[in-house]
Amino acid sequence: AARLYERAHLTEAACIHAICGAELAAIRAFGLRNPVCVIRNGVTAPTRGVADRPLWRASLPADARILLFLGRLTPKKGLTNLIRAWSAFRQRAGTRASAWHLVIAGWGADGYVAGLRSLTADLGLGSSVHFIGPQHDAAKDATFDASDAFILPSVSEGLPMAILEAWQHGLPVLMTPQCNLPEGIAHGAGIAVMPDIDSLTAGLADLASWPPSRLAAMGHAGRALVAAHFSWPAVAEDFSAVYEWICRGGVRPGCVDIW
Repeated sequence: AARLYERAHLTEAACIHAICGAELAAIRAFGLRNPVCVIRNGVTAPTRGVADRPLWRASLPADARILLFLGRLTPKKGLTNLIRAWSAFRQRAGTRASAWHLVIAGWGADGYVAGLRSLTADLGLGSSVHFIGPQHDAAKDATFDASDAFILPSVSEGLPMAILEAWQHGLPVLMTPQCNLPEGIAHGAGIAVMPDIDSLTAGLADLASWPPSRLAAMGHAGRALVAAHFSWPAVAEDFSAVYEWICRGGVRPGCVDIW
């Protein structure tokens, strides 16, 4: 495809859009020398109000602390290592771990999801790991609102919308560098973990050791970060500046990388 037409499309583009620094690096590694604008995805603010309590929450203890994963259930999300790390965390953290429950929301290939469920059962985690299926629209907002923290242990991502949504709902986030959101760590909205079992176990132990006030402060930092940099008005302003520069010239926007 590159030889027939795609490279010509790319090399003749006035500007190429990347959603993160990793995509910019991949574009340059492919050999393209065009201007590249790095503009993040935008996220729509949730409708504020009193959310209905999600059905899955009623089956857990009233004082349970909820660590949420929400997204597609695929190997690149690192869920196998997360479940194994959860087992190690439960064994090592003692009473600090007992209050926490891991809620896995999403959909995936039947065989892969069956494997995750089987691993959970084999490790004796059925009382603390819960598969609640896909959550959409109001149910998704209610699931975020019913949670205390969010985790995304991916080994590969572009720019995960689920983290932006978690921050919008005021949740602290455990995430890997592969999530391509280093500003979340820099702004105190997340905990950096690697996708291996040992690092995930240590990150879970850190999460369980922190008081609610610290977790709330991280969530507030995430909400402020999204409002400043990932809201649609902020994204639209960057795109408008890029189109203005392409069409009329003038000062190059700061989001545009020149080779």
